Amino acid sequence: MKDHTDHNRNFCHKELERCRGFLIYVSRTYRSFIPFLRGVHQTLESWRDWRGADGWKLTDREIEHAKLEKEGLDGPLTDDGTSPCDEAGEVKLAPRLFADVEALARMTHVAALPKVVRRSKRTASAKYFAGDASGKGFGNAIVVDGVCHGEFGYWSGDVEKEDSNLKELANLVNGVTRAYKAGHLRSTAELFVFTNTAVAEGAYYNGGSNRNKKLNELVFRLWNLQMEGDFVIHMYHIAGTRMIECGVDGLSRGDKSEGISQGFDLLSFLPIHKSPFEQSPGLRSWIQTWWDAEYGPLHEMKPEDWFTETSKAGNFLWNVPPAAGAEVVELLCGHKHRRSDSMHIFLIPRLCTSKWHKQLLKVADVEFYISPQHSFWEAEMHKPFLIAFCLPILPHDARFAPWQLKNTELVDRTRSYLRQVQKTSEQVEWEFAETTCQGEANSEHIGRDGMGNVTWHTLMISFHIV
Repeated sequence: MKDHTDHNRNFCHKELERCRGFLIYVSRTYRSFIPFLRGVHQTLESWRDWRGADGWKLTDREIEHAKLEKEGLDGPLTDDGTSPCDEAGEVKLAPRLFADVEALARMTHVAALPKVVRRSKRTASAKYFAGDASGKGFGNAIVVDGVCHGEFGYWSGDVEKEDSNLKELANLVNGVTRAYKAGHLRSTAELFVFTNTAVAEGAYYNGGSNRNKKLNELVFRLWNLQMEGDFVIHMYHIAGTRMIECGVDGLSRGDKSEGISQGFDLLSFLPIHKSPFEQSPGLRSWIQTWWDAEYGPLHEMKPEDWFTETSKAGNFLWNVPPAAGAEVVELLCGHKHRRSDSMHIFLIPRLCTSKWHKQLLKVADVEFYISPQHSFWEAEMHKPFLIAFCLPILPHDARFAPWQLKNTELVDRTRSYLRQVQKTSEQVEWEFAETTCQGEANSEHIGRDGMGNVTWHTLMISFHIV
């Protein structure tokens, strides 16, 4: 690849696809490679229309304008709005590819790539960092060996005019860089970064931004720093009200009268290690009010049960802290496939979502958030918690393909109704209701019984507003 960029020669599309496949495989171990693959992606897609001179996809408005300009040109577009590759099957180099290949070359210019520490056998250290940026200033704090180090300052005139998302991420990158140079981030360290902007979290885990090149450059710096320093960064989004409570928001304005500035522990404001029941004891009682014993006992899964109860059938209640979300969702998937006749209720606060949210939505049949506005989940929780239902898989019968209730009209109506009630009610009482459907089962009336008869039952959720 470097030979092509050094001599500015076009790439064979098939050859570059093979290179990309290999690099994606390697990036599963060396995650710092991910941001530097975007130039490869842009080059492979450069033969398509609706691409700017810099390789970025045009906005919808720019695409509409380009379509109007192309109406009178020769060589009509294909059905999908693209133009074919040239006769040799080659694609032009995207401008960004040159810098990306150079960065990858520097990272791999060693006799052997360094080992990646997934779990330290001897010692490892956890650091905690929170940052916030206001219109004119910024503030951040890092906890190292039990000591909180904070800083705040004001943006220069040029930076002050930038987008708020850019300033938020710039504050995080600058703060982490200074912590690294100060010797706070050594090899095998894991840094947990907390921000109140979802854009920063999304851009970090997606390997950059598709629209904002300055934001993309900041993400590059953060990943490159990890590769250089051999430490790991986990970035999590928290509520703005929690950032205010911990005092970092005030720090960005020069206010040292709240939270960490008064000697409070930063970790006391970041409950990623606490399960929903630990954060709100009243939540367990609320669940007991709407679970009917006629559906069988509801087994509350303790941490040790996550690994030992996978071969048993029944109704299971998963009470999961956000920090363990990724591992527990993986166990849930295995449990659902081993015992398809089991039902699972999964509770987890909306924190660390980048680790578990996507996979949980795939395995759940019904899911929705409960806002922090109820007696069992009060405003001091700051963020909603997710409740997901994994219903039993349907009998192996062609009439019930794909053998799950997810995406059926009945379940979709239930999900929409639950979300709508959340917007209109302050106090909500829940109960389970059983409905019976007579006649030929179809996609709108799906259920099951133990004998495989034409009469089927399904378990659905209903709201009663009080």
